[in-house]
Amino acid sequence: MKLILPRRKLVLLAAPAIIGLAKPAPAAWPSSGQPYPINTAPASQLVAHGQAGINQGAFTAIDTTGANALYMAISAGSAPTPSDSKSNTWALSVSDTGVAPQTYLYECLTPTVGTGHTFATTGSNWGFCVAAFKGLAPSPIGPTNHNHTSALTSAGIQPGSVTPSTSKTLFISAWGYATASSSATPDSGYSVTDYRVYIPANCYAVALAYLVQAGLTPSNPTWTTNVVGGIAATALIAAFKST
Repeated sequence: MKLILPRRKLVLLAAPAIIGLAKPAPAAWPSSGQPYPINTAPASQLVAHGQAGINQGAFTAIDTTGANALYMAISAGSAPTPSDSKSNTWALSVSDTGVAPQTYLYECLTPTVGTGHTFATTGSNWGFCVAAFKGLAPSPIGPTNHNHTSALTSAGIQPGSVTPSTSKTLFISAWGYATASSSATPDSGYSVTDYRVYIPANCYAVALAYLVQAGLTPSNPTWTTNVVGGIAATALIAAFKST
């Protein structure tokens, strides 16, 4: 005699969900194999700034605490010698003396900084702008360029193109002018820190602007103003390595 057993249904039960243990999808990684994300932003940041002109009152003290680089743009009738209240040593980055005003850009890397910081210069008919930055590498200046015209037009003036030698760069551009105007405007993403206006028989106009850039794109800003025609102008640019 054959024994026949009844068929039984196999029931599969879903495993209970464990709250809080869901595994997220892995983050994307760059093709270079480097950890993600990669911080490519330059560290350069403006700390403090100011301006002054001969016979226009003393420079108002600024707090440069935290800065590791100082820049001074000077427009003058003769060669200047910059100085400051912390007894720092200044080096000439670039200049253009082809017309009046003569325009100069000076640098001071790894300076002594702090509160009550004042600045001055020698020379004739000078006006200057100062900017203090942090996040600069203690390395020599990169490429520079300069230009001048004896008769500025509405097209403005460019200092000439420079291509940075590193992928993290602080560009400093300066502009000098020989008449009164209410604006000094560079393009290409530059930010103006100060504009010292022209005072007849006293100081030339001068402006300082900067651009923080990641990458090796060349830079050549165009400076324009609201008063043109038969007036001398200068433009300078220098590239500095950012960390």
